[in-house]
Amino acid sequence: MLGGKLVRATRAYRFATRDGTIRATFDDGSPFFELVLDPAGTGSALHVCGADRYVLTLTLREPDRWATRWDVSGGKHQQILTHYARPPALPETAEA
Repeated sequence: MLGGKLVRATRAYRFATRDGTIRATFDDGSPFFELVLDPAGTGSALHVCGADRYVLTLTLREPDRWATRWDVSGGKHQQILTHYARPPALPETAEA
């Protein structure tokens, strides 16, 4: 909510995994964060944006579901909690 009105916003990220490391970039390819998951499926990373410091804790729930917790200092936010899920695959269409 912003000024009592619902505001919709979107942001695209790219995720890549290799050897247990998750690398996230913004849609333009600039780095966002990188973390290594422990055997329990949890990892931490730091993202600095101007005067703000974002400390990420990412936890895998299932192969296609994960949650993030961002502890923020230096700005107006203090904590951001987000849950993600990969959408189900769309059914394939038959070629005529």
